[in-house]
Amino acid sequence: AGSVVDPSGVSTLGGVLEIVEVADTVAPELVSVTVDYDSASPSATFVFSEAMGSVVDVSGLYLSNVGGSEEFGLGGLSYSVSGDTVVVLLSEAVRSSVLVVSGVTGGDGGAVFADVSAVAVSDVAGVSL
Repeated sequence: AGSVVDPSGVSTLGGVLEIVEVADTVAPELVSVTVDYDSASPSATFVFSEAMGSVVDVSGLYLSNVGGSEEFGLGGLSYSVSGDTVVVLLSEAVRSSVLVVSGVTGGDGGAVFADVSAVAVSDVAGVSL
């Protein structure tokens, strides 16, 4: 078997050490959302406080004119997960609907809000939002 060497160079062979394990019980938090209306692939990018699991229930992700109103559902849209980031590709119908209530040119001047249901995402340990 292997050995452990202490700072003075003394080697200890073998031995068994019980490892203390601490489960992840901290829920991820939504850190930011960016909506890209102009690219060839319009998208909404959701950044969380920690790495997400590979499966996201996009039916629990919304963009809204008023926070909490869950107006424009992202269910059924394509998405990708990379570490702490979930990118949802917007259909033209969703992109144009959200643009009308956005703070950019063509919108109503107010910010768009993101609504995320508690079970839409979970971290790699399975802890939900």
